[in-house]
Amino acid sequence: MKMKYNIVLWLLAFVFVSCDKEPDRPSTIETDGFKPTIKMLSPQNDAVFAVGDSIIFCGRASDMEDDFANLTIDWISNKDGTIGTSEANTTGEVSLTTDMLSLNEHSIVLKVTDLDGNISKDSVHIYNNLPKAVTLYEIEKDYNSIYLSWSKSTATDFASYKIYRSEQSGQGMNGELIATIETVEDTVYEDVDVIIGHHYYYQIFVENHSGIYIESNTEFISVGKYIQIAGSITRMMKHFTSTIPITQEYISIHYKIKKEEK
Repeated sequence: MKMKYNIVLWLLAFVFVSCDKEPDRPSTIETDGFKPTIKMLSPQNDAVFAVGDSIIFCGRASDMEDDFANLTIDWISNKDGTIGTSEANTTGEVSLTTDMLSLNEHSIVLKVTDLDGNISKDSVHIYNNLPKAVTLYEIEKDYNSIYLSWSKSTATDFASYKIYRSEQSGQGMNGELIATIETVEDTVYEDVDVIIGHHYYYQIFVENHSGIYIESNTEFISVGKYIQIAGSITRMMKHFTSTIPITQEYISIHYKIKKEEK
C-alpha cells in the first residue's frame, strides 16, 4: 500500500514539473495580415458613354499595414481584360482615364493587392455603346428652302440620321421627325416644307443598331430672305410697276421685305 502511495506522489510531481516547464521556443500564429480596402467612386453605376469618349474612373484605397505606394492597383474590364494600372496618391485616391474601351456593356473591376498578396475589389457597370454625336453646321437658306449639313458619323454600328424640327427650343425628339437617312455618307438635307416668316430649331440624332440615340447641337433659323429698306412698305410700293396688282400683302409674301429697324 505504501508503494502505491509513493508511485502516485511521483506521478503528481512529474505532472506539475512538466506543466511549469517553459517551451523551447514561443509559439507563433501564421497570418497574412489585414486585407486592403477599395472603393469605386466614379463613374456612377450604369453610366452611358459613346465609343471613343475619354472616360475617367476614380476610386479610393486604404491599407492598415502597407503604405499607399506599396499597393498594386489594377483596372479590369470583363470584355477587354486589363485596361490599365495606377498608383494611389498620398490620400489613397486612384484614377484611370481611357478612351480605348470597346463597343460593349462593361463591368469595370477596381482591384487592389497589398504586399502580403491580399486582394480586395470593387466594380461599376457602364454602357459604352452610344454613337458619337455629329455637329450640325450653321443653317443656310434661300427664299423658300432650308439647307442643313452636318459632320459624318463615326459610329461603327451606324443605323441612321434622324432630323427633328420644332418651332420651340429644347424639344429634341418631341419635335417633328422630318427625315430619316440611312446612308452614313449622306450629310445634307433640304427642307422645303417650311413657312415664310416662321422660326425653326433643328437637331440631328444619330441612331445605332442597338436603337440608342445621341443628339447633335441645335441650330436656329428664320425662314425667308429679307431686304433692308429705309422707309415704309407703302411708300416703296409707289416705285413698283407690274401688271399684277401690288399690295402690301403681296410684297410681304413674295419679296420678303422687312422694315429697317430704327
